[in-house]
Amino acid sequence: MKPIKLSLLSIVLISSFSFCQTANTSEISASLGVETLEDFRTALSDLTTTLLTSTVPGGKITFENGSRISAYNVHYAIAVKDHWMVGATLAYQTLSRDWLVNDKVAGQDSSTAYTIAVETDYRYISKPVFQMYSGAGLGLVSVKTDFTLGPNLMLKGENGQSSQYFTFQITALGFRVGKQLAGFAELGFGYKGIASAGLSYQL
Repeated sequence: MKPIKLSLLSIVLISSFSFCQTANTSEISASLGVETLEDFRTALSDLTTTLLTSTVPGGKITFENGSRISAYNVHYAIAVKDHWMVGATLAYQTLSRDWLVNDKVAGQDSSTAYTIAVETDYRYISKPVFQMYSGAGLGLVSVKTDFTLGPNLMLKGENGQSSQYFTFQITALGFRVGKQLAGFAELGFGYKGIASAGLSYQL
């Protein structure tokens, strides 16, 4: 009976520790984020509207009815060392809003942002059912903006304007709760947002 008990104990221990972030462990995750860096960039864009549009003399441009889809993030990572994960993220987000001239709707714009980034995080707590970590990411975002403007607004240049810029993510605090399939939440700032949450599956 002793060999059987030892075998069962070994199986339990191996299966338990296999869900820690040990070297060569990998995981895939999907999440939704709110208040992203692109949201803040769009909110500040009224400072540069004169670079994009012109209006009738005496016209004042303002914005309202802004809507945005939370950033969709897909992430894959592998543990290059115990507790240390390196991976890549793809993110997608759309934003739109109304343009007003002298408080009357005069047009709209809609933007689509795609982000690709490399990331790393360190799991300073890495238990079978609970992990805590911090991390950072650096990437490139491509944004395409389409304008639908009325007679009171004129676009400087062509419609369907595109831009690219470097972006980043600082994850101040992250939690992962569960074994092979787990839920997680992160707090930070960048392309994933101030807060994000989702599901993670360890391969």
